Amino acid sequence: MKTWIKNLIYLLPALVLFSACEPQIDVPAPSSGSVDFSNYLAVGNSLTAGFADGGLYADAQMQSFPYILHQQMNEITSSDFTQPDVKGNGSGYIYLTSLAPTFDEYAPEPDFLTQLEGPFNNLGVPGIRLKDITFNGYGSSPQVNPYFFRMLGGKPATTSYLEIVQESQPTFFTCWMGNNDVLGYATSGGAYGTTGLPVTGLNGLTDPELEFKPLYLALVAALSSNSGKGVLVSVPDITKVPFFTTVPFAAIPLDKATSDALNSMQAFGGYNAALDGLAVLTVITPEEAAKRKVVYKEGSNPVLIQDNDLADLSQPLGAINPALGVYGKTRQATAQDLLLLTASSVIGTLAVPNNPSTAYGVAVPLPDQFALTNMEIGWIKEATASYNTIIKNIASASDLAYLDIDPVLTNVKNGVFENGVKVNSSFIQGGAFSLDGVHLTPRGYAIVANAIIETINTKFNSSLAPVNINDYRAVVFP
Repeated sequence: MKTWIKNLIYLLPALVLFSACEPQIDVPAPSSGSVDFSNYLAVGNSLTAGFADGGLYADAQMQSFPYILHQQMNEITSSDFTQPDVKGNGSGYIYLTSLAPTFDEYAPEPDFLTQLEGPFNNLGVPGIRLKDITFNGYGSSPQVNPYFFRMLGGKPATTSYLEIVQESQPTFFTCWMGNNDVLGYATSGGAYGTTGLPVTGLNGLTDPELEFKPLYLALVAALSSNSGKGVLVSVPDITKVPFFTTVPFAAIPLDKATSDALNSMQAFGGYNAALDGLAVLTVITPEEAAKRKVVYKEGSNPVLIQDNDLADLSQPLGAINPALGVYGKTRQATAQDLLLLTASSVIGTLAVPNNPSTAYGVAVPLPDQFALTNMEIGWIKEATASYNTIIKNIASASDLAYLDIDPVLTNVKNGVFENGVKVNSSFIQGGAFSLDGVHLTPRGYAIVANAIIETINTKFNSSLAPVNINDYRAVVFP
């Protein structure tokens, strides 16, 4: 014991010496650099609003990326940040009841649609497209857009989104707009719109040059009218989010007996023979016949889908056998296709109750709205690239910061670590995306806030402090 105490006494001076020599880390004092954060405005859609788990509710809204960003700005310039607050369950949202997974839904708050009077600093409107910003009447009733409707307390029902932005006169802004100009088309499986022409149906892609560019220029002009500076955020590649990557294309497990029955001449063997017959008659090419053939095996099998981009063979197939007419635009999915998250609740269910031979995705084609074909994915990527070229060029011409959000989300997909905690884009377990598979969790929004902070600091010589993403929650488990 005495020896131990003696050694400790000898050690104490050395500890004091080392602590005295400990290097001092200079942490830069928070600075706004060349911008003014006193009136920060966030414009955008559901990703700006803090939407999560299929709804806008209080807990998620209070952890939106603009709210997180404003908290960091407040270390430099104290100011208010007003959101169109929702109470409790807000619009209603889904939650996990088990890790199977199974889900349930909270009902909306009874007063959710009560109109609120602004002005608001967070103008994130779920569902808004760039093509909607000049629409006089977009908030005229909850049936048009309930989220914009509740923002218009005390204002005429004909007030447009762009007019609200023009009134705001921000000194600093973030603009993350354009996602919904491709999202509606994608989440409907391309079923309710075509390519980017001006008139493409409710969920059609917004035309880059005829619609997107002039509207984005008008939005940036309104944001900059008070000499405000800001960050323009790109449109992400939405085909990489869990809504499109969770359900595998080969989602049909079969035993040998079932696969043999499906391949028989009384089933798809007869269909395949009919395709060969149409190829002989030169109605289709042999290559087209091979592309459409349906073959099952023991193990995992591709989902049977309806592909509306195929030539319609309903009539010639029906002439061979009336039962084959329903397969006029049918093929099995490939690795180049994407099955939507909503398909998971349809695949394997019966088109005709109590008739096991009518399982969707096996004997009956999965309807078009539950899958994105390779061609539809190409249109989405082409439109997204065009939008981002426009946004980047406008940022450069206007001396605004530009954030390419895609590398940020790609890093999340690959997995990021902070303080030993891994976050990735896996559905439910990954931590970055909420239960709707499209929108982020508060932790995901914190990652976005940090990316914007880094962009601000680089462009405007500011020193906003990043946040610890682990201070923000992921998916809530039961």
